[in-house]
Amino acid sequence: MNKTKQELLEEAARKPVRKFVQMDGFMNVEGDSVMRTDADGDTVCYGETDELRNLHDIVRIQIPWDADADAVRRIVGKMAAMVDIVLRLRDDHRTKHQHRELIEEAARMLDKPCSVELGADRLEAWSEQW
Repeated sequence: MNKTKQELLEEAARKPVRKFVQMDGFMNVEGDSVMRTDADGDTVCYGETDELRNLHDIVRIQIPWDADADAVRRIVGKMAAMVDIVLRLRDDHRTKHQHRELIEEAARMLDKPCSVELGADRLEAWSEQW
């Protein structure tokens, strides 16, 4: 049974607001996108978000219903490779120059400098919020 929009809103209204680190993986980006992608056409972005959730100790991956399994495995692998870097930036109040070094380390880990390059700009802006 699919829930109605109203049912989802009523359910969400009862949940507390919790802060999360959010990683978004965009697969097969085509055309004149503002996103800078790697050789696979993928990019990974990071940030913080407030969400309505009952549970705090949860990591959730949401996959589009009709997504290609190979593309999903590829992008999830790239996101997994970035977890340590993203959490170090969250916890560490370094200078932008030091953040750039961490981001370059991440690029070497992924061997995908273009996908991390977009992330570098977003990570630097995001890290200033912490």
